[in-house]
Amino acid sequence: MPQDGHEAIRWYERAIQHGDDGARNNLGLLYEEGKGVDRDIDRAIKLYVTNAENGNGWAQTRLGQIYQEGRGVSLDPQAALKWFTMAADKGKAEAMVYIGRLYESGALQPGAGHAEAAAWYRKAVEAGSTEAAGLLARLGEPKPAGR
Repeated sequence: MPQDGHEAIRWYERAIQHGDDGARNNLGLLYEEGKGVDRDIDRAIKLYVTNAENGNGWAQTRLGQIYQEGRGVSLDPQAALKWFTMAADKGKAEAMVYIGRLYESGALQPGAGHAEAAAWYRKAVEAGSTEAAGLLARLGEPKPAGR
């Protein structure tokens, strides 16, 4: 990637015009993190939403993280759940782990977190997440058979 942020933006925008979703995600990261350009979370979110609405699991997961952590926006566990669920429906194990964490933290259903978190961690293990296996163990739950 070019060192000059404005030059990188020009290249990413050209790639986006040719349908490169990865370039749109990378441009969103530049704006989100303020690397070589002024930080602009609203612009980053718009870029991610375009990709997420077109089924890009990485963008869906990133939007979930933004809302879960309140990164430049208000904390919004329900919005995070929406985006993570879209990614999880595509088999994204990382999104499943994040959903489990939302439940475990009580952000979605205070008091009902353990069972829901364990269910999502199991799904993540089945989708290939080794991290989720450790999270299940921490909850005192067995990992799915054959994993």
